[in-house]
Amino acid sequence: INFNLVNENKINLESDKSSFNLNCLKASEFPLTDSDFNENMFVLNSKKLLKLLNKCKSSISNDETRHYLSGIFFHINEMDNKKILTAVATDSHRMAISKTLLLDDINFEPIILPKKTIFQLCSLLDDYDGDVKISNVKSKIKFEFNNTILMSKLIDGKFPNYFQVIPKENQKKLEIDLKPFLTSVDRVASVSLDKKD
Repeated sequence: INFNLVNENKINLESDKSSFNLNCLKASEFPLTDSDFNENMFVLNSKKLLKLLNKCKSSISNDETRHYLSGIFFHINEMDNKKILTAVATDSHRMAISKTLLLDDINFEPIILPKKTIFQLCSLLDDYDGDVKISNVKSKIKFEFNNTILMSKLIDGKFPNYFQVIPKENQKKLEIDLKPFLTSVDRVASVSLDKKD
C-alpha cells in the first residue's frame, strides 16, 4: 500500500489497481493532553480492577437524561483503618457494589467512569495479568499497562447517595446453596423478559 499526503487535508492510498483519496486532519489538531497525571497515581492488580468492572457493568443505566448514572462510581471507603476501593453502578432499578482492599494509602478523588471506557478496559484487561497504573487529574483518567495507555474523560456529575437505599436493619436474610440457586435462576431467565436491557 502506498500512502501519499496530497495536502494537509487529503491523503491518497494506492494498492494494485485501487486508488482512494481520503480526508484527514492536521497532526497539530490531534487532541494530545498536556495534563500532569503523576500527582494522583496508584497501582492496582489487573484482575482486581477487572473484577470491579465486571461485577458492576450490568447495572449501568442506559438513560441518557441521567448521565451521572451511565457509568461506574469509584471512591474510597475506610473500614477498620483499611482503605477500600469501592465501585458502584445503578440504573435505579438494580444496584451493584463491588469492593477491593487497597494495600497503599492513596489520594484518590471520587470519579464516575463512562460506560464506553469501562467496556474498552474490560476488553483490554481480559488477557492481561499484571499491574495497572491508574492516575487521574481534574476531569480525565489514565490507565497504563502492558505497553498500552488508555485515557478517558470522566462523567461530570454527582452520583446519588446510594447508602440511603440500602436497608440498615434488615431482618429478612436467606442463606441458600449457590449452585442450585444459579440453576433455578437460569431456568426462569430463559422465559423472562427484562425490558431494561
